[in-house]
Amino acid sequence: MYENERYAITPPAARQTNATRRGLLALTPLAAMAAAKPGATLGQVQHDRELIAACGEIIALEHYMWKALTARYSENQDDELDAAQAPFAARQNHLIKQICAAKAYTMDGCRAKARALAAWAPDLVADDADLGKREFLNDRMVASILRDLVAGDLS
Repeated sequence: MYENERYAITPPAARQTNATRRGLLALTPLAAMAAAKPGATLGQVQHDRELIAACGEIIALEHYMWKALTARYSENQDDELDAAQAPFAARQNHLIKQICAAKAYTMDGCRAKARALAAWAPDLVADDADLGKREFLNDRMVASILRDLVAGDLS
């Protein structure tokens, strides 16, 4: 296993990070509260920061598994690719279960969930033109809402 692969599956709490003054200041409660919706508690904001980080990790794992790892294997090496992806898929499944159980308290938390879902299951947010007409209107509505959230144009 390459070092960058080990980093990708190591939980963020166990990683060694280089803290900068600017990074530490960005994590202060005042900065967090200023970025939150009115009425959000510090605990809710901290919860969403953790949720957003987990969603970002899912997106990074998805990209790594399907871009970087697939580039190393030829089309006839499916078993080897599956074996290489297994630890990343296990970490991703663990994160997805955590995210599904977590409530988003801010719009940023909700957007992060939508972006993680779009990365993990892109067909759910694909435009009707990309997939042909969706048969059921509820599927079209879900895809439309997710596209709006992923675009991030909402306030």
